[in-house]
Amino acid sequence: MVACNNYNNNNNSNKENGELEYRLNSDDVSYSVTGKGTITTNDIVIPNIYQGKPVTNIDTSAFYECDKITSITIPNSVTSIGDCAFYECSSLTSITIPNSVTSFGDNLVVGCYKLQYNDYNGGLYIGNKQNPYLALVKAKSSTI
Repeated sequence: MVACNNYNNNNNSNKENGELEYRLNSDDVSYSVTGKGTITTNDIVIPNIYQGKPVTNIDTSAFYECDKITSITIPNSVTSIGDCAFYECSSLTSITIPNSVTSFGDNLVVGCYKLQYNDYNGGLYIGNKQNPYLALVKAKSSTI
């Protein structure tokens, strides 16, 4: 079990007015989303490209306790979402996660009480229109 904290200190972030916060990854060819930044909308759409390079990750605790966010759309360029990325986003009702995401952190949507889940075979899932059962969030019983 991962303890969720706001690890997002954004010391290396590139933040401009009205944007999410980003960090250039160690590979120098892609970016990670590190936080909500100065964006004012509550419907977050993460772009495929930032400053000419793909956005491939959402960092640990990137949207920690962003309680005004109502929806998040993640692009196909993202392959990894860190621990507690959407922890306590209590107004979050929908999240669209593409099939490209192959790594999910722990406690991803803990405290997202309004989030709409897809119920299937004893489990609660999140995903996308083509694959609504991409990530198991919670088992409804111990027999799943």
